[in-house]
Amino acid sequence: MNTPTKRVDPWARGRRCACSLLLLICALPNTYAAEPTGLTPEQLAPIKNALNKLIRAEMKSKDVAGMSIALVEDQKIVWAEGYGYADRARRLPAHAGTLYSVGGLSTLLTATAVLQLAEQGGIDLDQPVKKYLPEFSIRTRFPKGPEITARHLLSHHSGLPAMYFKGMWALKPEPITAFVARLKDEYAAYPPNYVFSPSFPGYDVLGRVLETRCKQAFAVCMRERLLTPLGMKHSTFDYERANRALLSVHYWKEKPITGQTIRDTPAAGLISSVTELSYFMQMLFANGLSNGKQIVKPRSISDMLHVQNTGVTLDLDTRVGMAWRLSGVRLPQGGTVAWLSNESPFARGRMVMVPEHKLGVIVLTNSSHSTEMVEKISERLLGLALQTRKAIASESRSTMATTRTMPLQRTDIVGHYATALGLISVTADKDRYRARMLGKSLTLKRQPDGMFAPEYRLLGLVPIPISVLKEARMTTANIGGRHLAVAHYRNQARLLGERLEPQRLPEIWRKRLGDYQVVERDPLLDLVKFGKVTLTYSDDLLYFHYNVPGWLDLVANVPVRPVSDTELVIEGSGWLLGETIQVIQRNGTEHLRYSGYELRQLNPGHIGWR
Repeated sequence: MNTPTKRVDPWARGRRCACSLLLLICALPNTYAAEPTGLTPEQLAPIKNALNKLIRAEMKSKDVAGMSIALVEDQKIVWAEGYGYADRARRLPAHAGTLYSVGGLSTLLTATAVLQLAEQGGIDLDQPVKKYLPEFSIRTRFPKGPEITARHLLSHHSGLPAMYFKGMWALKPEPITAFVARLKDEYAAYPPNYVFSPSFPGYDVLGRVLETRCKQAFAVCMRERLLTPLGMKHSTFDYERANRALLSVHYWKEKPITGQTIRDTPAAGLISSVTELSYFMQMLFANGLSNGKQIVKPRSISDMLHVQNTGVTLDLDTRVGMAWRLSGVRLPQGGTVAWLSNESPFARGRMVMVPEHKLGVIVLTNSSHSTEMVEKISERLLGLALQTRKAIASESRSTMATTRTMPLQRTDIVGHYATALGLISVTADKDRYRARMLGKSLTLKRQPDGMFAPEYRLLGLVPIPISVLKEARMTTANIGGRHLAVAHYRNQARLLGERLEPQRLPEIWRKRLGDYQVVERDPLLDLVKFGKVTLTYSDDLLYFHYNVPGWLDLVANVPVRPVSDTELVIEGSGWLLGETIQVIQRNGTEHLRYSGYELRQLNPGHIGWR
C-alpha cells in the first residue's frame, strides 16, 4: 500500500522557509466539479484502524494532551473523532466538537470575508488599501515600489513586518483599530511583491478594512457575514464569547495556558472545532454554497486557490494563493494540494485538501509541541483516502536555481549567509565544507549532482539522522543580482539565505555594542523565557547574539546592517527578515526598539567584540 510522502516543515519550529509544487487552478466556476466515488464503510474501516494506531502512538511519544480530527468528503464529514484530553486536570476528553484556538488558520476565513466584500463592490483587491482605510500608513525605504493592495495582503506579499510581538498576547489586548493606527511608526520590510513573508499585521489591516466597511467590530462582522451562514454556531473571533464547556485548555510544554487572548484577531483569533471548520471546507467544495445560500461566488473560490506570486523571483518554487499555501505538500495520487498550518505558541493545527477530489483533512491539538505529529497524521489520512481515487497527474515546477551548468567553486560556497535561522557561516578545508549555525556545526557533503547534503554529528562523531537533513540539499545561485543560498527539499527550491558582505562599523554603532535587556516584559517573553541579547561586531559583521530558550543549547546570531545613525535593518529576505530596529530616546537614555519592545544597554561603554 502506498503511503503519502512524509513531510516535516523545518521552518515551523524556528527553521522556517518556503518550498513549492506549482499547479495552476483554472478559474472556471466548475473547476472542482469532480465526481468523487465516495468512501464506502469497507474502505473507511482500515483507514480508521491505521490512523487510530498512528495517532495514539504519536500522542504518547510527543506527550500531546488532546487532539481532534475530521475527514471531509465533498458535503459530508465521513469521520470525526477526538483523542486524549481537552483538559488534563479535569480529565475532560477531547471530541470532534472541542473548541481550540486555531491560530493562523483564522486567515482562511478572514480572506474569504474580504473576497465576499470584493464581490459586493466594497473593495477592489487591486486598488491601494489606503483608499479604503485612510488611517493606514507605514514608513518605507522603497518609495518607488507599488502601493500596498488587498491582494498583496491576502497573499502575504505586502512587505509589512511579519509580527509585532509586543502586546500580541495579553489578558486584554488592544483593539485592532489602535494597533493598525500604530503601524505608522513602523517600517515596511520590503516593497510589495518582493518576497513571500507571512504577516499578522497584514491581516490585521484586512480586518480593519472589514470593520470599516461593515460598520461593526471585526468579530461581529465575521459572525454575521460568515460564521452564522456557515452554521459555525460555536465558532467565534471573540474569546469572551467562547463556550467554556467546549473550550480546550491549551498547553505550552505541559504548562496549561488559560485566559490569554491574541491581539491579532483577523490573523489568529478564531476559536473553532474540526466539525465546524469542516462546514467551511464543505462550502469550498460546493463552489461557495452552504445551507442553500451562496456565501461567496464560485469565481472567488477559484481565485482564492489560484497562484498569486508567479512573477516573484525570490519565491523560487514557493506557490501561494490567498491565505492558502499551494506548494510544499505532495501526495501520491497527485492533484493540487492546498494547505495551511497553525503554529501559535500553545496550539497546533492544520487544514489540507485536494479540491479536485473534494477531499480534505482538519487536525487540531492543544499542545505546543505537536507540529510534526499534526503534519504526519494529516498527510497520512489524506493519502490513504486518496488511494481509493483515480490518480491525477501533478505538474511540478523547477526554477533556474535547481540546475547548474558548471559545478560550484569554493568562492561560490564559502561565506556568511543571513537566514531565518540567523547567521550561517560556511568554511572550507580542502574539499570539505562545514556550516556553522545556531551554535552547531554541520558537514556539507558534495553529491553527484553538485549540490550538498547536510549532516549533523553529535560531538562531531556520531551521525544524527534528522529527517529534514536527510531530504535536504543545499546549493548557491545568483538570482536577481543577489548571491543566495538555496535549499532543495523534495525537489523544490526554496530561499534559504543571502550572502553577506563585510561592513565597516561606524563609530556611533561601536559605542552601542554590548548587552541589552528588554525594559518591560510581557506574557509572551515570560512564556518563552527570553533573556538578554548582545550586540556584537566580529569578522566585519554586526549581529545580535543570544541563547535560544530550550534544552538544545542553541545559540542564535542575527546579522543586522546600519542604514543610518539611529536605525538597523535585519539582514536577509523572507519571514522576520528585513525589519527595522530603531534607536529612541527614553528619559535621556538611548534604547533600542524592535517590534514594540524597548531594550536598554546593561553595560554602557563595554565593547562587544568576539
